[in-house]
Amino acid sequence: MPVEQSQMALEAAGFAGTWERRGDRLVLYGAAAAVLLGDPARAGMEIDAQELSLLMAPEDRFALAAVLARSAAQGGMHKAEYAVRTDSGVRRFSERGRFVPDGRGGMRGVGVLLEVTQDPGPAMPEPSLDSAVDLCIDLRHRIDRVPDTTAKMGILVDMLLMEFGLMLGRRMGQRHN
Repeated sequence: MPVEQSQMALEAAGFAGTWERRGDRLVLYGAAAAVLLGDPARAGMEIDAQELSLLMAPEDRFALAAVLARSAAQGGMHKAEYAVRTDSGVRRFSERGRFVPDGRGGMRGVGVLLEVTQDPGPAMPEPSLDSAVDLCIDLRHRIDRVPDTTAKMGILVDMLLMEFGLMLGRRMGQRHN
């Protein structure tokens, strides 16, 4: 396939660029810097990944962080979808990537970014008590592994888990009445 046709096919698929990540450092290549950050001059430049995450809705930010942390810890493929506030409005992206050992004792992530703003989007699953509890348990384990966290952080998550337990108990009681 000629280069021009390949470029047209990539654009038709929503290809927005590639990325590379080491820890909290991120490099956006191709049009990704222009699309996500509004500045094509930043393509190929290392940025703090939090700069991009702050443009996301909190639920997308936390979901992406969980996916990336799991992939970086275990190595291997991941995929995620999230919305980003840009100068032209909210745009949706689908990210596919892989984390591999970087040869220095850490993990290096590489991947592609597709813009899916025009796609109808996935059906949003109904939030469930089970998924909320799973997220809290995952958060609790993560807090335990982060250096310099305070006891208050763990207590707050524990309190939330207790509330979920009470909620579950009430639901179970209603089923048996």
